[in-house]
Amino acid sequence: MNSIFKFLTFVFIIIIYIIYYSQCISKSLGNKCLSQSIPDNSYLPQETFSTKTINNISTEKPNYGRPNLAKYIHLDLKGAPPKPDKFYESFFNFLKSLQMGVKGVLIEYGDILPLEEIFVDVGHQAGYTKSDRKLTEKAAKENEIEIIPLIQTFVISPCLNATYVLLQDLLQQTLDMHPNSNKIHIGCDEVMLNNVHDECYIKQMKKSERYIDHIQCIVNIVHQIRPGIRVLIWDDILRHDEFTKNDKLLNQLKGLVEPVSWNYVPTFHDYYKTLSAWKIYPKFFNNIWAASAFKAYPSLLYSLHILNTDEFLADNPFYDCETLMKSIGKYSQLYKLLPGISIYSSISSLFTVVSKIQNLLKLLYDTSPEYNRKYSFVRRYELDSQLTELKGFQNDLLSSKERLNHDLSNLYSKDIIDEWFDLYVIPIENQMYKAYIDFSPVFNITSWVRRPLI
Repeated sequence: MNSIFKFLTFVFIIIIYIIYYSQCISKSLGNKCLSQSIPDNSYLPQETFSTKTINNISTEKPNYGRPNLAKYIHLDLKGAPPKPDKFYESFFNFLKSLQMGVKGVLIEYGDILPLEEIFVDVGHQAGYTKSDRKLTEKAAKENEIEIIPLIQTFVISPCLNATYVLLQDLLQQTLDMHPNSNKIHIGCDEVMLNNVHDECYIKQMKKSERYIDHIQCIVNIVHQIRPGIRVLIWDDILRHDEFTKNDKLLNQLKGLVEPVSWNYVPTFHDYYKTLSAWKIYPKFFNNIWAASAFKAYPSLLYSLHILNTDEFLADNPFYDCETLMKSIGKYSQLYKLLPGISIYSSISSLFTVVSKIQNLLKLLYDTSPEYNRKYSFVRRYELDSQLTELKGFQNDLLSSKERLNHDLSNLYSKDIIDEWFDLYVIPIENQMYKAYIDFSPVFNITSWVRRPLI
């Protein structure tokens, strides 16, 4: 799935949850939940248990929703960074107004930071400027939103000294542009260590040992730049048996990093919930984070990614349903503050038209296959009617495309917009043009030979 659609989908994930939960509660509990007393801001710190009295009988009920846990939104900007002056101030204001305990954002920049010196020619030509970064920092501070930069640091051979010289420069520049950040995420997920570089043979290490050694080097660099900063790391590699069954290895990371646990699966079942890592991590790490996989491999089906996110967020779905039903009036107004909400609406409208076109094209080719077209042996009246309908859809597609292009232009640069249309609109347009070419010759025949046609 293209980056812009991924990014927008996650930005609107809160809206999806409102709809999803409102449906689930209406089906499962009817109107019962509306009569219950619910805290106004259940996602903010509160008592662990609430007391409820009915007919002079008091009962204690646990307050679900994990209100004391800090919540962050992951913004993956790779491929489709929004315009800073059009997005961040509005988005941060939305998060603050939402009052659901969102403390900050984890921003994965990719190649859009305004890096200098050795990196000056490797960044995106339409990337952010230093002024853009200052604007974003200012907006975050005004809305009490913390920014955690995410920089992938396991991308080149860990066997070379030059690797760490390069990464030190990268981390220095990154932290200089984030003066208010007291946390940084160093990535290190989905690493495939092969130890194939010649330098790897000089210092003999197992792959697991080299992974730990690399993390130690990165953390040391980070702490030299900003002492006391907390370092986050994805945990998919650390969950492997070669680490969880080796206390000596994990002990080398004690006090250095905070693992962020994640996975791609849409449902956790028992295998993830019963991982040995959950019992082992507390021995070595003071803080453990959890994060959903809201995009990317192995599936392009967003329904699966939404289910995955639901597994992480919904500790008690019915309680969350009750809470959101009580606040749905407020949230339905707040979502209008989201920058790019018109884009979401325009994309939905566009894909409605695209779906109609795809269905009609399938009908055309099913009822008039290549053999029939070759001998013009088709129902011409029906075919003419279907092609006329297709031209009508073509006009609808053009209107939807123009509307979406206008909305996208408010938040994204031309190269991002062109890429999106190339991926999702041009192919269906080409299929339509091909259909006109395939079916137009049948109308040139006015007489037919006696059967058989061959």
